[in-house]
Amino acid sequence: MTEKTQKAFWGVMMCLIGMLPIKGVSQTRDSLSTIEMKEVVVKARMHRTDASSSTFTPTARQKTSAQNAIDLLKQLAIPQMSLFEK
Repeated sequence: MTEKTQKAFWGVMMCLIGMLPIKGVSQTRDSLSTIEMKEVVVKARMHRTDASSSTFTPTARQKTSAQNAIDLLKQLAIPQMSLFEK
């Protein structure tokens, strides 16, 4: 075989190999059943406490209606906090 025919032969062989079906790893279906939901509403607690801190999260309404930070803190009504204006 000449070099030109050898290259053509290997080119044809690579094309044929590329057309062979390759068996891949098949995936098994999940054993859990699923349902489709139209709408999901997530509600969270507005107050979270752990060993070293307490976190209070204001609602969107509290944020927009507060005129300043002190007003926002008053709206949160944190029982451990007393706020006095001068």
